[in-house]
Amino acid sequence: MRRLLPLLLILAACGLAWYLLPEAQKPMHAPGDEVVVGEESIEPAPALKQDSEPLTRESLSDQQAPAGKGDAGKLAIGSLEGLHLEPVEWIEEETSWEDYLTEGDFPPDLLQHGESSLEMSLIDSETKDPVSGTVQLWRLNAPENEGWNAGDQMQHQAEAILGTFRADQLPEGEYRLFVLFAKDGSPSGEAFTIAGRSTALTQEVVMPHREGISLAMFRTGGTKVLGVAGEGFQWKDGGSRSEVHFDLEPDWLSRRWPKEPAIMESMAGGGGWGGGHHSSWTSLPKDTFGFLLGERMQDSRGNKTFHRFHVREGDAEAIAVRVRAEGPGRYVGIYMGIEEVLSRIVFPAGGSFRDLTEEISVEVEALPLHQAESGDGPSAQSVLLDVPVKITIDAEGFARFQLTWKMREGHLPELALRLADASSD
Repeated sequence: MRRLLPLLLILAACGLAWYLLPEAQKPMHAPGDEVVVGEESIEPAPALKQDSEPLTRESLSDQQAPAGKGDAGKLAIGSLEGLHLEPVEWIEEETSWEDYLTEGDFPPDLLQHGESSLEMSLIDSETKDPVSGTVQLWRLNAPENEGWNAGDQMQHQAEAILGTFRADQLPEGEYRLFVLFAKDGSPSGEAFTIAGRSTALTQEVVMPHREGISLAMFRTGGTKVLGVAGEGFQWKDGGSRSEVHFDLEPDWLSRRWPKEPAIMESMAGGGGWGGGHHSSWTSLPKDTFGFLLGERMQDSRGNKTFHRFHVREGDAEAIAVRVRAEGPGRYVGIYMGIEEVLSRIVFPAGGSFRDLTEEISVEVEALPLHQAESGDGPSAQSVLLDVPVKITIDAEGFARFQLTWKMREGHLPELALRLADASSD
């Protein structure tokens, strides 16, 4: 008892001091307030609005904190670090992919995942060295989902690095690999099966190489330019233009389609013509097939390049010839001189006749000859019928005129011009 007596006296003194303290100096706390000892005092928290309706994201949108990693569902009210809030259970409204689409859009084609992985080694079909670039992994006959019917589905697109492509979380099944950097027109690899935890395979790739281009030129009547006549032709490098294709489709693809109608567009991009600005006119050597235009890199599936050459006969105005290095090096083209175009122009009534030589452009797209034969054989003649010749007349006072003509259509028709004012009809 003697030991407790000093403690009781101290407690009694503290109680007396509290009783004598003025009311204004006593800290006041409402029931339920939280007091943080040893820190600066904080303002009381504003009361949360209580409604009879359940809480949703929209009703608390003005109190929701900026979403950071791991912060979903937290509320920021003032700067109350010590305030404890019970977790809010969000009430999700029922939605479907249709809510996110405008008319004509694709629904999301969601992927299925599994526990299998693929490691594919890619090697050059000739040298057997590792090759790298962009590849696509397609799952064959993937099952339908909410928005899409069954069919082939691209499961993964990535870069093969140092000759190795890897994909994880794949469902088991049949697959094919589409190599975008392979030579354009080369055969695709065969289908393969992914099963179990891990599948390791090797696939050969036919790579693009530089090829020499030999071009046989024909006149519009089908006569090949040979011998001495060919000596009068001069050539000039017109540069090149590349196109990158983003949505290539393999020839084996069994496309899956959305269950609702949608618009499917092809996507490609390319720059302007580059190079050839400082080249000069020259005579080209010839072989038994045609004019030797030099070596060019062959196209890949994802990158297609047009090489342009200007050609003229004697002192005549030049025309343009475009060539894609897509074949075995032999191509056929048509030489249509500007004089021939002038002879087919018909001026409209009220239009003054004048020389339009400098306002005419002719561009020919040479086509590959896949058979290894002479340029005047039956295959060359057959391909020649489909060589497109694009004629453009851009003359002041007349509506812009464009025509693409092929020998298969017969003789070059009359080129009827219209006055510029009449082009708005």
